[in-house]
Parts: sequence; structure tokens; C-alpha cells
Amino acid sequence: MGGTSISDFKLETRIAELKVIAALEVRFGGIAFKGMRRYYLASGYQAGVERLLKLLSADSEYEKTFWQAPGERIRDFLHGFFLDRGGNLPEVWLEGDTVFLKTEVTAYCVTIAAEKQAPRCHSDVCAIYCRAFAEGLVSVFEEFFPGIVINFYNVSSQRQGKGIDCVEGFKIVVP
Repeated sequence: MGGTSISDFKLETRIAELKVIAALEVRFGGIAFKGMRRYYLASGYQAGVERLLKLLSADSEYEKTFWQAPGERIRDFLHGFFLDRGGNLPEVWLEGDTVFLKTEVTAYCVTIAAEKQAPRCHSDVCAIYCRAFAEGLVSVFEEFFPGIVINFYNVSSQRQGKGIDCVEGFKIVVP
């Protein structure tokens, strides 16, 4: 695993990585998911730091303007990440102090299709594979803007039934 499949949209690449996760689960049981979640958190964090550094170098006032509207900045940060990455573009919006990220129905969810082909894929694969990455991506703000806390939570998941959208929430708590 080179940490690149999150940005690789080929189903074959995702299936290969899910097979690795499934093999780890066979060998180590449920603790494999804890380790893989950390891996994707770190991968998302790395991508977030790279994006933040890019934004800081392009805008010398970024730090100052961030505090004027942190929700808008985080919304734009997420939207910009997916726009730059290419491929599927989830909806990203702000309601009050919470930024939401929504992937519609199963249009871009490779986990469901991959689980049909990868042995012993666990229903939590999405949580470690995609959600942990997004959480790591946004967590950079907690590190670089001391005092801010971002509570990440799953609002809805395609696992809850056919036709359900995946929606993640990032509640922003400002000191």
C-alpha cells in the first residue's frame, strides 16, 4: 500500500487495497482495523498539511482571515481538496458551526462494489478507508490554529439502507 489509492479512482486499485485490509483482519482480527484507521488518519493529515502549506504560501493573510470565518475556511479547504484531487466531487456546505461533506447514494462509493470482490471485507472498511482520511485531512486546523476543536461525526451512511447518502459532519468549536 503506497497511500495513493484514496486518490486513485480505479476500482481494481481500491479492491487490491481492500484485500490487504481483509488479509490483515484475518491475521490480526479486529485490531487490524484500529491500525488501518490510524494509517488513513495519518494519510489524510499529511494531505491536509500539504494543502494548508500551499494555501499559506499563496495568501500571507490566511492565518488572520481564518479566525474571521473558520467554518467558511474549512468548507473551502475541503471543497478545494476534492476539486484539486479530481474525480468525484462531493457536496460540501456550511450550516452554522458545522461543515458537511456528502457523497450521494452509491455513485462514487467503491467500498460496496469492492466488498463483492474482496474476501472478508468488514462493514467498517468505509469508516477506516474514507472517513478516517477525511478526519485526518481536517484535523490539521486543530494543530495549526490552537484552541480550535473539530468534532467529526457520521451523520448518515449508505450502510443504513439503499439510497442513503453518506454525510459526514465537522462541528467547529472556536475558543
